[in-house]
Amino acid sequence: MYRLFFFITSYLFVESLFAQNSSITLNIAKIKNNIEEKMRLGGADRFSPKVNVFYIPTFGFIIKIDDNSNQIEYRQFQLDDFKSKPIPNNTKNKKKLPNPQDELLLKTQKSIVLDNNYDDTKIRNLILESMDIVDLEALQSIRIMYFQSQIDTLGLQKQDTKGKLIIRQKVYWELSKKEFDLFKNGSYSKDDILKKIQKVIPPMEDTKIMLGQQIFGAIPDNVIQTITKEDPIQYTSTLQHHYFQNLGIYYIHHFDFSEDSFMYSENKKQSFNENLALFQTKIENLGKEYLMYYSHILLPQLKVNENVTWYMQFKMNENSIKHIENSPKTVNFITISIHQSTIELYHSKKISLEDAIKQIKISKY
Repeated sequence: MYRLFFFITSYLFVESLFAQNSSITLNIAKIKNNIEEKMRLGGADRFSPKVNVFYIPTFGFIIKIDDNSNQIEYRQFQLDDFKSKPIPNNTKNKKKLPNPQDELLLKTQKSIVLDNNYDDTKIRNLILESMDIVDLEALQSIRIMYFQSQIDTLGLQKQDTKGKLIIRQKVYWELSKKEFDLFKNGSYSKDDILKKIQKVIPPMEDTKIMLGQQIFGAIPDNVIQTITKEDPIQYTSTLQHHYFQNLGIYYIHHFDFSEDSFMYSENKKQSFNENLALFQTKIENLGKEYLMYYSHILLPQLKVNENVTWYMQFKMNENSIKHIENSPKTVNFITISIHQSTIELYHSKKISLEDAIKQIKISKY
């Protein structure tokens, strides 16, 4: 009887976990598709904004937009082209002819001002749309981080009208579900809720801080390489890092698998689900130790109550899933998160590595 109860309980837990991460995956896809569709430039994918969406249980959804769509830019080579072309001089008419160089600079200057105003309105409306198409818990929020490219479409650094390099500040907009619910029940008008969206311009990151984040980025890769060196696994992955204001430093790791991923594994006779679950367990165990041991690299960059988090998404190639018996129901997302206070206690030798590891939070969804 006890075994039957344990089996039923375990089955219901796995089913609920699968339903949860399926919902998260669906919400991520809905947000991403909506924003990319709204910002696409007439089907020109090359210059259309790139959108990444992350789900953090303690916060909600973070949307990162890399916008390379502004094609009216300050280009020195264009100005040089104008200089090389002789401007006709009508001696009979003393009225000064327009200078193409001045016209281009003026047009570009006005365009940038217009774009800056348009971006703010555009992002605020995208937050409302995103709120409307996803399910959020009571205390969660949506944040959009917007990065406008500092490189023009020909790979040249953008310049202002005086020839100085353009350094664009990072900026983000944020709205809580609590505020959005007041809008939905009629307490706020559309204008009211748009004004309630917070716009934050964080301070510029120091070069040394950015270097520290890059150095620490080698740790997750080392964990994976150590595991796969002992037990060969075929996969593709991408790793990037971001600082999220008031949340901390996140290392975003995407893994893609196929039906052949474990064909050379020492456990290849096991099912795909079993192999993937074992791989994830190894990452958790080794990852906690590695991240804790080297976390002092990031300690100077963390504010109180911020975290260092290794955020992992495990994705199976859609074509491959069709060939895998019993479609994978393993965890789609895993986060290993270390609080700033734990890092400080460990590296000041007030707690042992073992005790510090016990304080590391692992989330699976």
